Amino acid sequence: MLRIKSSNTLNDLDASVEELTARVNTALESGDLSEAYVLQQRLIEAGPESVQTHTTAGLMAVQLDRLGEATIHFTHALKLAPDDFNTNYNVALAEMRHERYNLALQRFRHLRRLQPHNADLWNDLGVVWLQKNRRARALASFSRALKLDPDNSNARNNAMELCLSVGLINQARRILEYQEQKSKLSVRAEAEVHRWRQILDNPNCILEDEPALTGQEEEN
Repeated sequence: MLRIKSSNTLNDLDASVEELTARVNTALESGDLSEAYVLQQRLIEAGPESVQTHTTAGLMAVQLDRLGEATIHFTHALKLAPDDFNTNYNVALAEMRHERYNLALQRFRHLRRLQPHNADLWNDLGVVWLQKNRRARALASFSRALKLDPDNSNARNNAMELCLSVGLINQARRILEYQEQKSKLSVRAEAEVHRWRQILDNPNCILEDEPALTGQEEEN
């Protein structure tokens, strides 16, 4: 059933910033992203402009597959705060989503210099390398993320899945062993490590000669 949107959503030019913000939140809570995006644009028009309002609008546009509009919002956000870490991170994630991997890689490298110990950043960098078919660098990035944050589920799962996909079973085991020996893992992380050990102990995973990953092993 087509839902007709109320006229005051689009035409109430006298709505305050507080009212528009409340409407955006209500639309998001109800799962109506299109409505939330329209309201977020009205919120920007109501002013004053801020990094947060443009970044939020950009993320909404990405989810709605409106890349051109997302780029406009992110560009405005970067003009307001060109060195803001979260804004640049969101831009890189948007570029990843739309398969602009070279641009994402360039921005992630810049962010890595700002926060070299950010495990999530290293994991996302690994995802970009994987999309570029640079599996050695991807695995090195996932491994670095796990050293920084042994509880990082995304990095662990990405590393294990990559190792399994190319038959690097012993390498996968070494990654898990390092975590068990060097780190105090959370209960959830211990359960994940146990699950991956069960998978790796499956006889079907055993290979006589493991293939080597080609390319640079460490991402500098």
